[in-house]
Amino acid sequence: MRLLHTSTHILETFLSHKKPRYAILSHTWGEDEILYQDVQSSAWKSTTEKRSKAGADKVIRSCLQAKEDGLDYIWIDTCCIDKNSSAELSEAINSMFKWYAESDVCYAYLSDLTRDRRQVFDRAPADFSTSRWFTRGWTLQELIAPQNVVFFDRTWHILGTRDGMATEIARITSIDRAVLSRSLHEKGCYEEDQSRQTRPSGDGCISCGQGLSIKHLLPSFPVATRMSWAANRETTRLEDEAYCLLGLFAVHMPLLYGEGSNSFQRLQEEILRTTTDHSILAYEHRSKSVSRMVPLLASSPYDFRNCGQLCFSQSSWQLKSEIVLTNKTARLSVPLCAINVNERGEGIYMAILDCVYGFDFISRPAIILKTYGPAGDDIAGYVRINHEGHSVKRIATSPRGIEYATATPDLSPLSRSYSEHTTESGKLVPM
Repeated sequence: MRLLHTSTHILETFLSHKKPRYAILSHTWGEDEILYQDVQSSAWKSTTEKRSKAGADKVIRSCLQAKEDGLDYIWIDTCCIDKNSSAELSEAINSMFKWYAESDVCYAYLSDLTRDRRQVFDRAPADFSTSRWFTRGWTLQELIAPQNVVFFDRTWHILGTRDGMATEIARITSIDRAVLSRSLHEKGCYEEDQSRQTRPSGDGCISCGQGLSIKHLLPSFPVATRMSWAANRETTRLEDEAYCLLGLFAVHMPLLYGEGSNSFQRLQEEILRTTTDHSILAYEHRSKSVSRMVPLLASSPYDFRNCGQLCFSQSSWQLKSEIVLTNKTARLSVPLCAINVNERGEGIYMAILDCVYGFDFISRPAIILKTYGPAGDDIAGYVRINHEGHSVKRIATSPRGIEYATATPDLSPLSRSYSEHTTESGKLVPM
């Protein structure tokens, strides 16, 4: 890992386990940034050279802020990575979430905002939500991963902290407030009001997650919920839609710029190798065509835009619920509810996923499947389809357990007859 010395402005290299304390910069790229080659040039030592590029001021001011905070080093993506080396770029992107998480402080530089002189510290300015910083894919992990984030305007006046402005940031980003305010107890938290007890391991508050490391906190949110945080963000390169999310799911994969949207497919496949979380299938396909076949997995984070309220189910299904990927199919065990099925069992079913909407443990997502001939080994095969304009439906299940569920397309009163569903093990054929 390379770090920029905050006094000499010279890059130094450290082994991962021997790196010093450091600050880290989060920003949106602009024109004429200071790159690795610039900092390595002999002319960089000249004050004139340092000021000759538009991006130089950002580097110098962030170094000054880090020095003021008692830190000798800072990491800045523009100049601490040699992007001419594909191997180095791949290692950096796969390590970036960890680097942000291990920093002492992250400076979020909002170059398109200017603080009003009357603004109160830790109170978000009126135009806070308009900053381009909140729309970029890479800044999602830069907001979430660090233990401490401090926001600055274009003139390097401090706006406030992530913890102090967590409520407003949660409103802007749809990220759960517990992820944003890890150093603070939530208002009304039992532990804050009563005993302030922490977990026996010392990891954090039992009630609201205060003090939890991001490594332990993120897995408490379903895959689809975390994907929803990126749904309205953009990246310059299509492949970066996936690469910027690696850290949020603790997965690693090689970078293949030029593969296009396939990068997001690979990301989901890597995630499925580490989890049995059904919510990854709860995405809403963009097409509203009736009975059209849709892919098993989502095509982009945008498909998860309506998944922000999903939670893990607290009840045990006593089913083998993992999703097993093969070359062209996926195998999983889920309860099926017949929608329109003939006497041979051929037709359309709802497959009820093992997750719930918010704290409504009766309401679950279900994907729509259509039988697709035998898939081998005497197990039925299915393809995923849209039904009545939707690829996923919200259904009601009995609080007594999933085996007594009654399915409705949209939680409205029953408008048609559904057969009592049974547990089926089958293959989904992504077409």
